[in-house]
Amino acid sequence: MEYNPIGDTLIPGSPHFIPLRFFLDNPQYRHYWFIEYDVVFTGEWSTLMYDCDGNLDDYDFLSSHIEKYGEGNREWPWWHRDNNCRYALEECVKGFNPICRYSNRALALLDSYMKEGHSAHSEVMITTCLHNHGMRIADIGGTGEFTPEGYRNRYYIKGVGINNGTMRWRPPFTMEEIEALGTKDRLFHPIK
Repeated sequence: MEYNPIGDTLIPGSPHFIPLRFFLDNPQYRHYWFIEYDVVFTGEWSTLMYDCDGNLDDYDFLSSHIEKYGEGNREWPWWHRDNNCRYALEECVKGFNPICRYSNRALALLDSYMKEGHSAHSEVMITTCLHNHGMRIADIGGTGEFTPEGYRNRYYIKGVGINNGTMRWRPPFTMEEIEALGTKDRLFHPIK
């Protein structure tokens, strides 16, 4: 694929190679959803997808925990690991992408950009590249500046800290925990 991964394996750091490979083999779609195996939605998946495809159709990338580099997140380690995305940290944007939706043109741009030799952890690479190339990115929950009106904490609940809440890196949720919460139409990650 002519990309520079940040390590010898896809995880951590290069899971965006998977939707890029699919896009290169199947360039005919308008949008491409990517959902990791350990994401759960406490509703019908069609509810989330139809809503996003209908109301957020003009966005090039949808994800969670999208935010610019700043005082509250500067200690997050992925800003610094093998970051060769061409932008100063002050211009970088992160996202948490266990579930995300790309537009066709977003994947085409990422493919071209990465073939120029740029690389970084996927949670920095994708959002930084797209944002700095003028593409529209949106957070489908949370409370930050990239969250469109009507989507604050809509599909996941943002907790305190970096990548926390119902969409987080660790600790894992159990299905029993999620069922006990009784929440409807919310994303949870990771499920073990």
